[in-house]
Amino acid sequence: MNEIRCRVCGKRIRMIKTAKGKTIPCNPWEVEFVPDVNGPDKYVIQSEDGSWFAIRGCEPMEGDTDIHTGMKDHRNGCKKPSGGG
Repeated sequence: MNEIRCRVCGKRIRMIKTAKGKTIPCNPWEVEFVPDVNGPDKYVIQSEDGSWFAIRGCEPMEGDTDIHTGMKDHRNGCKKPSGGG
């Protein structure tokens, strides 16, 4: 995994290569999420054997018990910074 800066927003991201060979730009910190095949966001988690894979999910709500930890796909919220120039 290597950290670089996003070409769109300039924030730090971590490029992670999944077991299927896809490279996904992720925010470089872990967050909690609930797996959901219809979830709005994509998360990348590491399996016990060290390989990475992507899974759809959503942010946990009060009462959720199936909570996982992973890195969120940076493209889910990346925006070009506004400002004068």
